[in-house]
Amino acid sequence: MNTYSYVGGNPISRVDPFGLHDCGQESKVDYVAAALGVADVARGYATMAGGLASLAIGAAADQPAIAYPSAALAASGYATMYDGAAGFMTAFDGQQRSSAFADAGGFFLGSHGAEFGELTSKVMTYSGCEMYLQ
Repeated sequence: MNTYSYVGGNPISRVDPFGLHDCGQESKVDYVAAALGVADVARGYATMAGGLASLAIGAAADQPAIAYPSAALAASGYATMYDGAAGFMTAFDGQQRSSAFADAGGFFLGSHGAEFGELTSKVMTYSGCEMYLQ
């Protein structure tokens, strides 16, 4: 009987005092996906900030032709940030998360909208383009 099986037989290098993790398998972190997720968050933040600034200017000037597209740009930036954060988390735990673009498309247009949103996420985010890097 191996009394150290909860740490893969190696109590020096691997520590799991509560015995909750399978330490026999090495964890795999996808560093490329993590970097792309961070890049998506940064790009999404910049897009959202620019959209919100333009929205404020358009609203202050009572110009809906400026305000409405700016609001859409800010929402796109937020969705890019969300998808980037989801990609970053997936790089570490391997759990796939839904895309904000797919969620919004599904909400407004049903299953076809969700498919279109997923495609939009692949085009709009660095994380979505990762499949071309492999």
